[in-house]
Amino acid sequence: MHARSGTFAHVARIGARCLGAICLAVAAPAATAQRAQPPIVPQAGKWRMTQDLTPAQAASIAGLPPQVHAQIGYDPAAKTITTVLCLSPQSIKEWEDAERQLRETGRAQCDDPVYAASGDAMTMTLKCTAPRPLTVRNSYRFNAARDGYTYESETTVTISGRPETRRTHGAARRIGDC
Repeated sequence: MHARSGTFAHVARIGARCLGAICLAVAAPAATAQRAQPPIVPQAGKWRMTQDLTPAQAASIAGLPPQVHAQIGYDPAAKTITTVLCLSPQSIKEWEDAERQLRETGRAQCDDPVYAASGDAMTMTLKCTAPRPLTVRNSYRFNAARDGYTYESETTVTISGRPETRRTHGAARRIGDC
């Protein structure tokens, strides 16, 4: 696998995290009762998330092998990455279990997310200190049926003592049942 492909597989998962960050309470409220709960939650089901890439992101992905493009859902014509995932009680439990394992092993040290909502808009802020300093700020705008939304995400991570900020945006739509 190309050395950069892991980085872009991570970028492709940002859209899934955007959905996952707002959905942890859907299926397992007892397990997350002490954690902050998102005030707006999308419908359960199969979701397609499309993240628009910046010209720099698209240029860095363009040279990767076609099999990597397929693996990360890259569309070179549209300059997007598309991810399809299932939002269900089982998938949310798996996300929660993985998050809990990261916290319990000390591999991730993050504050609970902070949510704010007004009308059909919601923001989520998450701050972590390990494995490296990280701040994520997501903004969502939902449709009335909660089966679609647009998002903007700003992630600032400190690498080798220097903060780097990445901005992404895109849209998600429920496309059916799991």
